[in-house]
Amino acid sequence: MLFMIGIEPPETKDAAYGIIVPVFNKVNYGCNSAADNERDIVQQATDAILSMVKELVLDGIDLEILNEGYKDYSENQEYSDFTRWLAIDIDVSELKGKPKRININLPDILLMRIDSCVANDEKYKDRSHFLAIAAQNEIAKR
Repeated sequence: MLFMIGIEPPETKDAAYGIIVPVFNKVNYGCNSAADNERDIVQQATDAILSMVKELVLDGIDLEILNEGYKDYSENQEYSDFTRWLAIDIDVSELKGKPKRININLPDILLMRIDSCVANDEKYKDRSHFLAIAAQNEIAKR
């Protein structure tokens, strides 16, 4: 998953680089970090993102809501202190939980409609992915 991070330069030589990951604000979670050295920014941001993703999973929040890809936050006044922006690609699939095979029964007409949706929409990998997304959407409504 692609995450945009903002970098705030240190004001003095003894200060740290500030790091923010704005996409977490969509779900009312803040994701901030700091790095003493410029070379540590990506690692510190990655650690902070993985920690927040774990929290979201534990709280039952669907991670797909964070999947914005590249989004330009540089024009947003809220982030005016962050003068540099980086995109970091982080694999969060392992944090979503392990797949488990189940046996379910569905009416054949419904199964045909699901298969049609999967075939005609690139966001679904397969039938199982479609059903998982549908379940997550239903759970999120509660």
